[in-house]
Amino acid sequence: CKKLKTINFPESITDILACAFDNCNNLEIESLSLPNLTSLSDSVFRNCYKLKRVTNLGNITNILAPEGSKGVFYNCTNLKVVMLPATLETLGS
Repeated sequence: CKKLKTINFPESITDILACAFDNCNNLEIESLSLPNLTSLSDSVFRNCYKLKRVTNLGNITNILAPEGSKGVFYNCTNLKVVMLPATLETLGS
């Protein structure tokens, strides 16, 4: 996935599974908006260096990171803003 530069997320996405975009360090997503999201799993955007803002995580209820995990946005060194919705119930394991 190191050569992946762009992706268009359809608004219908409800969950993204573990490591889906892990090490996609050329993925040029400046701002992420997923209005129907309900769940994110471990290391989804790990090492996505160009991700800067996460502004809409929809109705997300779970951001899962099992014990020993580094997290969903680990090493996203340019990430400055993550807006978490009031619907969030679980953060971590």
